[in-house]
Amino acid sequence: MNQQVIFKIKIRKLVSQLFKRIVGFGLIGIVVYGVLSTTLFKDAPETMMMVDFGYIILGALWVIFSVISLLKKKIVLENNTLFVKKGDKILDEVNILSYLFDTYVYRQYYNGIPTHTSYSLVLKRDGTERSIDCSFLGKAGFNQLISTIRKYQKNLLSDVQEQEVIGKSEEREAIPQTVFQLHKNHFISGRIRAMLFFYVIIGVILYFIFKDLEMSEQVIVWGTMLAIAIIIVVRTLLRAAKIPDKILVDEKKIIYGNQEFIFANIEKIEMNPASKSYAQVLKIFENGKKYTLKFDGATLENSEKTLFPEYAAFYLLIEECLHRHHKEFIVKVA
Repeated sequence: MNQQVIFKIKIRKLVSQLFKRIVGFGLIGIVVYGVLSTTLFKDAPETMMMVDFGYIILGALWVIFSVISLLKKKIVLENNTLFVKKGDKILDEVNILSYLFDTYVYRQYYNGIPTHTSYSLVLKRDGTERSIDCSFLGKAGFNQLISTIRKYQKNLLSDVQEQEVIGKSEEREAIPQTVFQLHKNHFISGRIRAMLFFYVIIGVILYFIFKDLEMSEQVIVWGTMLAIAIIIVVRTLLRAAKIPDKILVDEKKIIYGNQEFIFANIEKIEMNPASKSYAQVLKIFENGKKYTLKFDGATLENSEKTLFPEYAAFYLLIEECLHRHHKEFIVKVA
């Protein structure tokens, strides 16, 4: 496979990074100005002006060099090798067939507000692992990188396997029908537990806010809370009623309740990886239409108590079936 694919920062991501750096440096500058202008340089406005000018120049240089650094950084896939480069300098080099690849997405929050998301490619081999920071690619670029790596691995392995069986007439073993159970009781109990946890926190807050209200006004507040809780429970039960008891998969099709998806008619499938960092979502693109199957979130500590505890095996089976039918399998990490 003499093909080269280059992944670099997108213009939208670059503008976002530039904006964050300018805002961050500006906020720090405001704090520094406030401290220095009221302490060290309280009686020296001219000196303070020179300090401000120097800070602005320093900030401009830092922003320019950081942007240049982002523009130079790239990931290159060539043949069976992944290169991490900065300009023409190779920072890292990985043989695609020598590692198992996984992903790690880390979201940072400040007072509940998301401030930064980092994306890393995790390389596993012989019980050890290391990571490559791919945050500069952003969400879309990282998703594309993961999907491309998986395609490379599948194609390279297929080439190796094909060379090994030259002259042999044996066919690959057929994939037997596999049944995956969906646990609706776990889905319902998980949603209700999450609602109760939320209501306890909100209830305590509302108690201190509205404790001095008249009884009639408190009845309105708590009555509204109760009504919302009932609506949530009813919606959870209605959604659970639409979830089938099982999913059937064989080499030719996926059966989800009354829906049947034939691999021969499927154009591509998008799936979130089997990880506690992501929700469990399957998107099927068939005959120009998109079908989305959402399972319980995978963020629970006890994965056995989710709607779909066998999601990891389901994920691998779908990937294998698509590969046999030469269909596109896309990994969505965020």
